[in-house]
Amino acid sequence: LLNQLGVLAGVGVLGWLGWRSNALDSLQAMRAQYRTAVGERRNEWLSDGTQLWLNSGSALDVQFDDNRRELVLFGGEVLIETGHRDTRPLRVRTRAGLLEPLGTRFSVREDGPSTQLNVYQGAVRITCQDSRRDVTVQAGQQVTFNASDAGPVTRAKARREAWSRGLLLAEDMSLGQFIKELGGYRRGHLGVDP
Repeated sequence: LLNQLGVLAGVGVLGWLGWRSNALDSLQAMRAQYRTAVGERRNEWLSDGTQLWLNSGSALDVQFDDNRRELVLFGGEVLIETGHRDTRPLRVRTRAGLLEPLGTRFSVREDGPSTQLNVYQGAVRITCQDSRRDVTVQAGQQVTFNASDAGPVTRAKARREAWSRGLLLAEDMSLGQFIKELGGYRRGHLGVDP
């Protein structure tokens, strides 16, 4: 009976992880160095002087060695202000590709198979995972990309930085978009009649 209950519990957990998203990503996110629960925000300083703000429901690993500094975002959103005293190249890896900041402040948001990048200072070069297409995004610009292609470069969204100060901006946002954004900060169903 205990063995059967254990198997059912294991199948239930794996089923939930698979339903929620890619099961491997979910397991990696659960073991990530830096995590935030739904509704939680967190501010961290790394050993190289880089400052991170993790948004609600985010997971990130930090992998530093003698030659490189790499951040791996498994899910959620992070605002990064790079440290300037370290000469090793800094990279941010997502499901969609690799980001290489050039002395900057920027936010990265995982949204399913796509990644959204907003640059506030400096510039960031993205390289799509599968196609190896690269795009350089300057301060005041944003782009959404996936593993094979990048969308058009448009004006950066201030709301992708405001959450780090505890603000949720709803300017130029439909009620449906606002409810979806608000849903990332709490558990349970939150909806609006179309």
